Amino acid sequence: ATNKHFQIPLITFPTAPPPTMADTSKPLALASEKTQSKELPTTTTATSPAAEATPPSAATSAAAEAPVADDERMLSSDLAIKLEYKHTPEPLSKPQVATLLREASAALKAIDPLFSHFVKVNTVRNQRKNFLNLRIYREFMNLRLAQKSADGSQSICFFGSPCLQPYVDIVAFHTDTGHMPWSAVSIPLLHEALTRFGEQHHLDVATMTFVATTRDHPAAAKPLEWYLEHRRASDAPFELHLVIPIALYRQFMRILQIFSVEQVQQISEIVQQTDLRSLRYRLRTEVHPILQHLIFTRDEPGIQSRYMATVFCVEKAGIYYEFHQSEKMEPYVIIIATDPQQGKLNWLNSVQVRHLQEALHEFKTRYGVTGESYHYTSLDERRATDKFAASGGNNSHNFKAHSTDFHLKMRIATAMVLDQFPVLKLFNFSDIKQKVEPIRYNFSRDNVSWQQVKECLDREAAQH
Repeated sequence: ATNKHFQIPLITFPTAPPPTMADTSKPLALASEKTQSKELPTTTTATSPAAEATPPSAATSAAAEAPVADDERMLSSDLAIKLEYKHTPEPLSKPQVATLLREASAALKAIDPLFSHFVKVNTVRNQRKNFLNLRIYREFMNLRLAQKSADGSQSICFFGSPCLQPYVDIVAFHTDTGHMPWSAVSIPLLHEALTRFGEQHHLDVATMTFVATTRDHPAAAKPLEWYLEHRRASDAPFELHLVIPIALYRQFMRILQIFSVEQVQQISEIVQQTDLRSLRYRLRTEVHPILQHLIFTRDEPGIQSRYMATVFCVEKAGIYYEFHQSEKMEPYVIIIATDPQQGKLNWLNSVQVRHLQEALHEFKTRYGVTGESYHYTSLDERRATDKFAASGGNNSHNFKAHSTDFHLKMRIATAMVLDQFPVLKLFNFSDIKQKVEPIRYNFSRDNVSWQQVKECLDREAAQH
């Protein structure tokens, strides 16, 4: 859609409240691409430099796509990130890491300047090679609305806030320079964005109030006019947080839908009242013990990155099976299992494997997923990675290749990736996933059937 006065392209998202997290009512018409199943090894390799296939579209299967030769994949000048020592078995030094990250950032900016402001690049190392890991920044993962200027140079974006307060974070970006100062932001564009957001969510623009930082109490909120009067000429970074109803905040932050609206209000109040040292204890004892595993309490409280992209969660026999969109821009929903007392599980027993299968069925019914395939990193491989990291193989400046915890990846359609992770709609993601080698790789990994994964899970359960 475009605004007839300012010719502003709009990116908008559904406003109807989603069903409860375990709801199996009318599914969405989203089909998963089918990928050719291969034998699941006892030890699954993390990232193989094997030849890749062109990422499938939502309407075609991966098996029908033509493979891309290794020399083309690694040497083609239109691929963004390549470095001669990237695939070497030797660990990278700090200067090499710094060079790699600098070159990667420059390459991303050359492909899509706006995209480069949304992505964090890290180096990762396993027992075999060094490689790059790209992730969307946590604070940008829950996009609710974006509005661009007529020339495309400015974007006003609304994000569900990770701060556990009923806020929407409003951020202004310039395509080339990233975060904009107050003095450079188009006020007409800001008004248009607020009007559109209000229309979507039945909020009166005239009564909207804002806080300056996420550390501010909602009671300290002021109208927009106050900020325009006091900060309009400032060169400080534009930062504004819209106060919204607690029920709407719960709707945006889907992991919080495992709690009632009243509990989410209680969480917000405890966060406002409590210092970081005592916060986990109060949330665990006064609301629910699982909260200690969902939040960060570092510099300030907030929802952990993975749960900013939750799409489904169901509890079975005290264990929460949570499904979230991958923040690494890969076509997978990642499933983890969490015990409210012990935290994320490293492996599943036979009963939990059965419950996982039930949760998968409920998720597939909810979203209309069929013909799916999976990627699973076995317990043996995760333990080998832990041992390698503990021995110093990663060096202090490289990230570990695998999480220790159980995690299963379900391959989903590209259309569903964009639908459930709409921040990617801000960019020409089709072009990015072709040109940025780590993302292109994510769309071409080998996958296996559920039966093959279950056989591996059953073997792991039998070993304990």
